[in-house]
Amino acid sequence: MTFLAALRHDRIDAPWFIEGPIDGVSFRTYVEKVFLPVLLAISSSWTTSVVTGASSSPAHSFGRR
Repeated sequence: MTFLAALRHDRIDAPWFIEGPIDGVSFRTYVEKVFLPVLLAISSSWTTSVVTGASSSPAHSFGRR
């Protein structure tokens, strides 16, 4: 089982569990369907910018080199 989430200074947002290891398709689905809607909702109410990041895991590349 894999757990993905957005870490904030005061809580965890956009939690998502999948069976098995993460791959590029699963990661992209998480970003598009779970993470971005949360990010857009919270960033529209902020007066400062939002910082995001990702690791260099091969699962995050989904075909790009």
